[in-house]
Amino acid sequence: MIEPHRELRRQVFWRRVAGLTRRYGRLELSAVATGVVAGLAAVTLDGAIEVFRNLLEFIEGRFMVGPMDMGLIMAPALGGLISGIITWKMAPEVKGHGIPNVIESFLFREGRIALRVPIARILASGALIGLGGSAGREGPIGQVGAGFGSSLAGALKMPSRPRKLLLIAGLSAGIAAAFDAPLGGVLFGLEILLGAVYSVELIPAFVSAISAVAVSWTLRGAKPVITIPAHVSLPNPVELLVLLAFGLMMALVARAWVDILYLFEDRFEAWEIPEWVKPALGGLATGVIGFWSLGWGIMGPGFDGLNRILAGEGTLSLLLTLALVKIFATSLSVGSGGSGGIFTPTLFIGAATGAVLGRMLNVINPTIFPEPELFALAGMAAHFAAATRAPLTAVVIITELGRNYA
Repeated sequence: MIEPHRELRRQVFWRRVAGLTRRYGRLELSAVATGVVAGLAAVTLDGAIEVFRNLLEFIEGRFMVGPMDMGLIMAPALGGLISGIITWKMAPEVKGHGIPNVIESFLFREGRIALRVPIARILASGALIGLGGSAGREGPIGQVGAGFGSSLAGALKMPSRPRKLLLIAGLSAGIAAAFDAPLGGVLFGLEILLGAVYSVELIPAFVSAISAVAVSWTLRGAKPVITIPAHVSLPNPVELLVLLAFGLMMALVARAWVDILYLFEDRFEAWEIPEWVKPALGGLATGVIGFWSLGWGIMGPGFDGLNRILAGEGTLSLLLTLALVKIFATSLSVGSGGSGGIFTPTLFIGAATGAVLGRMLNVINPTIFPEPELFALAGMAAHFAAATRAPLTAVVIITELGRNYA
């Protein structure tokens, strides 16, 4: 016969287990739903981008003025105009690259994001990116995932802490689906919002990211986003020392890149003209400077140019020019209030800068520095880590982007 006090302890224990199961079981199921929506959002945004890209291809070559294709030059302005009108009419929160708004909601609004934000973000970013704006898709999808997680928590009347956990899970799922990088997405959500990786927050974020990538891979297939050269090997001791100094240099480049972006944001913000006009003017300037570097990823996210850089294409002067032009093109497209991400441009700038150093060292001593592409890869990781302050994410996400874990 069980003693009464032992029976009481047993009942209390199982009641606690049941309570935790109800609480965290609901949280995990909500994280799965958030991940599914983030995966669908990634596919939907890709579809929106493709629709506007078809429009871009339709107008290409139809409005020639001498050697200049005015259709291509004006297309980013049209994308900025559409993005600006959607932002102005539907949700001012979708202006810019989105992640600062998620951080603000996490820190100061108990994780609350209005449901209109994800819908407006997909439409506005699809137009801007599809018509040649210099921006990425990862920030918008991250905000969409975070917004749905927050809205779902509100619908289920969850208190502040579970709501914030779903916000983290949604952001992680969005980044995971955008980059097809589940581990990188999880680490990004935790590093950006918490500054560290904790076990309690890790579980819903991981569940959500896996769900998002599963949906994304099912609907659009799994393929590497970037092509990492097969011949790149581990660095030798001298290269390791140079890479250490190179990391410090990339911190300065990242600081300059972020400062320029915020400078453009401040200048456009202070400009006393209608808000919906500003992204159109930024897009027009992007089209003017991007037209002279077609095929190198200045217009659009930049993965086409990124892969060419990793393949060893381009002269020193061209690579340096591309890095500078991408900084200003993205600052114009996003800093003017256009709706788009900055992470892919950040990778592009880092790769181009790293390739410049790698080529120079290879010319000086090809025996010690035989693989310039190594510095392009290191530049991507270092620049991303410094710009986002997420070093763990940077290391993991580069390997996942190329499906190369060697």
